[in-house]
Amino acid sequence: IILVQELSDEVVPVIRNAQHLFELRDMGLRLAQWSKMSSLGGLVGGVTHKLDNPLTSLTIGLRGHRREVGHVLEVLDAYEGLGDSILEMLEEDPELLERAPGLKGVVEQLGSIREKQRERASKGKPPVADSLEGYFAAAKRGLDSMADVVSRLRVYSRTDQFGELDEIDLKDGFEAGVDVNEVVRRTLEHLDIEGTQRRHRIEVETRFNHEAPRIRCNPRLLGDVIANLVSNAVDAVVERLGGESFEPEVRVETNVIDDGIEIKVIDNGVGIRPEHLFTVFDPFFSTKPEGKGAGLGLSIAQANVRAHGGWIKAHSDGKGATFTILLPVKRP
Repeated sequence: IILVQELSDEVVPVIRNAQHLFELRDMGLRLAQWSKMSSLGGLVGGVTHKLDNPLTSLTIGLRGHRREVGHVLEVLDAYEGLGDSILEMLEEDPELLERAPGLKGVVEQLGSIREKQRERASKGKPPVADSLEGYFAAAKRGLDSMADVVSRLRVYSRTDQFGELDEIDLKDGFEAGVDVNEVVRRTLEHLDIEGTQRRHRIEVETRFNHEAPRIRCNPRLLGDVIANLVSNAVDAVVERLGGESFEPEVRVETNVIDDGIEIKVIDNGVGIRPEHLFTVFDPFFSTKPEGKGAGLGLSIAQANVRAHGGWIKAHSDGKGATFTILLPVKRP
């Protein structure tokens, strides 16, 4: 008993010291995280300030150009209507051109315009007015997306005294009855990786559980998460293709798990090293070459998933990676 007591007197202080060391280590990690996020806050504050005015100018300018082009199209429609009337008059009175020779140039211009319209149609192209409307709509979506990124960067840059991401304002834009399968489908349709896919013959496969219930979520935030994970998966496959020959695979699955919906993004790329599985969601962590990423994508994805009351985790066995998202059907 005396021996046990003496050993206890020696061991207990060692254990306590070890506990203090672990506490100090955790505190150091949290302070480092806070420092990183504070630096990000200052950086984002300056960047967003610089971007706000150009984005506003572009948005206002685009709106003005769209209005002016609308006026031009109205004039062209009126011109075509006038041309139709002139042609009808010429059919009724073929000698009209002799009495009004100036009409000849108008008729020739109308013929040229209609020939170009027929040529566009033969190539499967829509009318000019529809094409312009599509261009303006695409430009507006791009500007709206940029403005949304700037807005959310402000939110993500806010930190409390322990460096945790502040999720205020993230719940704006939540909708009831959202079909997760449809969010995935639309995200993949608009994902800007088609060039990479064609060059490397990569197909993004989908396996939907069509029994998945609709949920309350923010489709844009969820779409951003999926877009980030799929883009990373394609990058991982392309990186592996640079060193060996294999059949590339990128897949997105949806499943129903208990009272939640599971989304998996699976690839057979280079995988994630075991020591990185615990840090992939840390801000500024990245294994990509310098200039290829800021290391914020997965940390922002994690914040988006948490804003939905869900969680996200990564798994890798060295060849390929699987990112799993679980979203609750009912918000707590």
